Amino acid sequence: MIMEASTPQENKAQQVLHEADTYVRENPIPAVLCALGIGFALGLLIRALDRPTRAEILESKFEDAGGYLSSLFAPVASRANRAYRRSASAVRDAVDEVKDVDVEEYTDPVVKWFNRVWKRCCG
Repeated sequence: MIMEASTPQENKAQQVLHEADTYVRENPIPAVLCALGIGFALGLLIRALDRPTRAEILESKFEDAGGYLSSLFAPVASRANRAYRRSASAVRDAVDEVKDVDVEEYTDPVVKWFNRVWKRCCG
């Protein structure tokens, strides 16, 4: 299993590896518990570092609320759009009818009345 090393550093590394292997084989329960503890600690550390910021949480909540409100108001918006089209059509029709009205017919009596009042008062 352990190969021959050529440098003193490699010899030392192989010796440490062999001692660790021997310890784990002689004491499997503490080794497994130690590995579980290290894994748990690393999991907590990663979870703490990967936590969303307050801004990200608020952004998520606003997106959720926006989607909810959008689905809530979609039918209302559709009805309002149809009502707007109908009212716009009604206004166009009314404007077309007003174009045909003879304005002089309505303003001549007012102008005559104003001229009479002006002559009596100031004339």
